[in-house]
Amino acid sequence: MINLLPPQYKEELRKERRFRLLVILEIIFFFFLVSLTLILFSIKIDITAGVEEQKVIFESASRQFSYFKPIKERIDLTNKEVSIADSFYKKQYKPTLLIEKISALLPNGVYLTSLSYEKKTMAVNLAGFSPTVDALLEFRDNIRSQEEFEDVSFPIILWMQPSDINFNISLKVKR
Repeated sequence: MINLLPPQYKEELRKERRFRLLVILEIIFFFFLVSLTLILFSIKIDITAGVEEQKVIFESASRQFSYFKPIKERIDLTNKEVSIADSFYKKQYKPTLLIEKISALLPNGVYLTSLSYEKKTMAVNLAGFSPTVDALLEFRDNIRSQEEFEDVSFPIILWMQPSDINFNISLKVKR
């Protein structure tokens, strides 16, 4: 196809095409901006609704928390008192444990006739009966092997009798 239009008219046609193309691009850009604005506005509305919903939930939870706050404070106070009482009882030495420990250390045939315990000094005095010196030696070794006891004292006179020994010993309990 041969174009027989004069060059001036050809130039005007090119300018008109460029202008139309520019107008079309401007219209597309305008619609893009309008669409972007509408999308961002809908996102803002959605986020604002979510924030309002979270505010309502937070206020409801705050009201419920304020209802439970005095109960929680009482529970915390009770827990604190229980922990103080527990630590107090853990620091106490229980003489029943001492009696159980000494009873477990007694060999066959050896028995106690008296046991005295002084809380302040943690001193223990034991009196008892042993049928033989060997049983008494075993009892002494059992007591001395325990780290819980210190200053274990067996009078020397106990070792002079070969049998039917009435003994008195003293020891201290480590704290």
